[in-house]
Amino acid sequence: MLTMDQMHFGISSLKRGTMSHHIRYIMRSGTFSERDDFVGWGYDNLPRWARHEPEAFFLASDKHERANSPACISVVIGLPNCLNREQNMQLASTVMDSIATGRPYLFAFHENISSVSGVPYPHIHGMLSGRVDDGIERSPEQTFRRFNAAHPELGGNRKIGSGLKPSEIKNSTIEMRRIIAETINNALRYHGFHDRLIDHRTLREQGIYREPAPYLGPGQLRKLRRQGNNHYRGRRIQPDDNVSLESSGQWRV
Repeated sequence: MLTMDQMHFGISSLKRGTMSHHIRYIMRSGTFSERDDFVGWGYDNLPRWARHEPEAFFLASDKHERANSPACISVVIGLPNCLNREQNMQLASTVMDSIATGRPYLFAFHENISSVSGVPYPHIHGMLSGRVDDGIERSPEQTFRRFNAAHPELGGNRKIGSGLKPSEIKNSTIEMRRIIAETINNALRYHGFHDRLIDHRTLREQGIYREPAPYLGPGQLRKLRRQGNNHYRGRRIQPDDNVSLESSGQWRV
């Protein structure tokens, strides 16, 4: 029976007032510029006024998005470390295209050495906006206004995903995980890694009845390193600081 690795995926909504810090964090600029894990970045589906300025788009979202609406959706997606950086960079773009479905996005590709396992941990930080460009010329401010169905040119861009019920959000997240896993598995098969496929389902859904490996936050990891505690070594790939993942498991070379 083929054993499939568990995928690494985290998703959260970011409120207004957080875009500048988050962009600096994922792009490794400002106070984060000394970190050496930045590999590359990409973007797509932006309106004309921000065609090649994804940072300007999300900063405008931070300023003009409606107060009760997220400024963006943040995702963290683990990539297979059996692929090289060039292959993973191409995969990162393909993954983001597959889950964006026309929505504006920005992503940064990082590769750090896991604090737990000691092996490379390639992953992407993605930012998604629901404000899909419809070809109507709008200013940055108007882009984020309430959509006007009767007169689209007078309102903002329609925002996909707003007003969903909790059950719809859950189903949307599960579908996103499925798409990500399918896209990654297609790349693994293409490059000949047929024994490194991943599964987006929970352990229980796979018929595996064990507790997931515990998530260790940055503070816990620092404490364990100071104590020289290797109890968790090899049990879970640990991404960089401030990332919470929904699935356990690890990539194996």
